[in-house]
Amino acid sequence: MKLRQIAIATAVLAGTSLFAEQGEEADSKAAYINNIRIEAEKGDARNQLALANCYYKGSNVEQNYSEAVKWYRKAAEQGLASAQNALGSCYYHGDGVEQNPAEAVKWFSKAADQNYAKAQNNLACAYYSGNGIEKNLVEAAKYFAKAAEQGHDDAQNDLGNCYYYGEGLDKNLEEAIKWYRKAAEHKNPEAMNSLGNCYYYGEGVTQNYKEALDWYRKASDEGAAYAKTNIGDCYFYGYGVEQNYAEAIKWYQAAADGGDIDALNSLGNCYYYAKGVEQDYAKAIQYYEPAAKQGNPESLFRIGYMLLMGQGLEKNEEKAAKWLAASAELNYADAQYFLAICYTEGRGVEKNFEEAFKLLLLAADQKHPDAAYIVGEAYYQGDSVEKDQAKAIVYWKSAAENGSEEAKKKLESLK
Repeated sequence: MKLRQIAIATAVLAGTSLFAEQGEEADSKAAYINNIRIEAEKGDARNQLALANCYYKGSNVEQNYSEAVKWYRKAAEQGLASAQNALGSCYYHGDGVEQNPAEAVKWFSKAADQNYAKAQNNLACAYYSGNGIEKNLVEAAKYFAKAAEQGHDDAQNDLGNCYYYGEGLDKNLEEAIKWYRKAAEHKNPEAMNSLGNCYYYGEGVTQNYKEALDWYRKASDEGAAYAKTNIGDCYFYGYGVEQNYAEAIKWYQAAADGGDIDALNSLGNCYYYAKGVEQDYAKAIQYYEPAAKQGNPESLFRIGYMLLMGQGLEKNEEKAAKWLAASAELNYADAQYFLAICYTEGRGVEKNFEEAFKLLLLAADQKHPDAAYIVGEAYYQGDSVEKDQAKAIVYWKSAAENGSEEAKKKLESLK
């Protein structure tokens, strides 16, 4: 389930000019621009901003970022907060000027000091990402809160994320949900999707799959491709709705068409596991490959596994190990487990028991049952690690709780 995405807003900001405010209609585009330009050249900051916006958006004039920056700067230097924020965005994105995140932060800060919500949100994003300024999650949360209190829906969503993940603030699911709801009231799709996730997993609220599905649908209606993937998951697993693989595939395809890489992986899984379609490894690979290239850890793993086993691809253990390693680096537990097997057996890599055990620990700590069982066995026997029966039992319990029959038998034998 997708949870979060933080980005600096683009520079296009609503500006009002003397003439726009009076509702005057120019006889022509040229006359309209000329009227604004006359006032702008006289030094009127709002008309300078309006002229800059016209050049930035290509509204009533040929688009020209450099000219937009020129007029944003004039208005910004007069202290107009919206122009300062717009100029900062131009520096951040490199629109009309050489990209310079530090200069962007300078202008965001000037506007934020005037309590301009959009600039406070942009400054918060800069602190969050560490782009243009030293990363500081506490400062990020502070500025998200300032903008959120003024009703900025992206900031409300991101403040919810700060509370959800405990980033810059103490983790507080109730506060997270509060801010997600505020953002959702403004039809913020990320917040709607996050509320869906909270209901799906029962985090901060009573688990309710139907309520989760309702929020995913609302987010989807606002154009969120990742929400369509989540709707597909509900149909795939039968959560909140009757299980329907065909309907799941429909939603996955819609999400994939919208650019969601997780949907590509899910479509690959449908063909791999023959869910709603006939099993077709070649078709599965067609979906896994583009998802893997974009960093989807499960798709990276699946291609590695198929190379390791010769499923739909010519068996190649050396290539398999590379794909598994790429997935393992993204902390995908199945990849860590099978790469450990490769190191143990020397399949595609040289045998390395130390590396294998390290990978097994990583997978076991994510509650991978087979990895947890092997780690438990190693501690129990003192194999490659110092013998520790107490640790062995901890890992076996984890393995048993996650479906390992071998671990259950071990635990029974100790009674």
